[in-house]
Amino acid sequence: MGRINGIWVCPHREIPIMFRILGWVLLGRASEWHKVRNDFVKINDSCSGCGTKKMLQVHHKIPVSVDPTKELDEDNLITLCSGPANCHLVLGHLLSYSCYNPDVVEDCQRYLNKVKGRICQKKV
Repeated sequence: MGRINGIWVCPHREIPIMFRILGWVLLGRASEWHKVRNDFVKINDSCSGCGTKKMLQVHHKIPVSVDPTKELDEDNLITLCSGPANCHLVLGHLLSYSCYNPDVVEDCQRYLNKVKGRICQKKV
């Protein structure tokens, strides 16, 4: 990370760091993003990590900051929750939104299998 003309920029792209912090939601998402996101979550209507259908977010497997050409690519998307399990943060970003998990699909499948096969104690 460095500065160009006094503005912090990403090391791998000539994009001000403020754009990465605020995300492309406010500053530069493709105009088609909302339609792609809404269509994707209608078809993929549960969290890939825990199975919940609440507080869903569409996560980019390869972040837009790494490869902007994959922003609208449905093969680069996965549905994760931001609810109590917070699979978006835990599985998608490995507990830090400045990171991403290249194994997010496999990790979600493994975790979801554990959730589905869990053994719970009965209340007495």
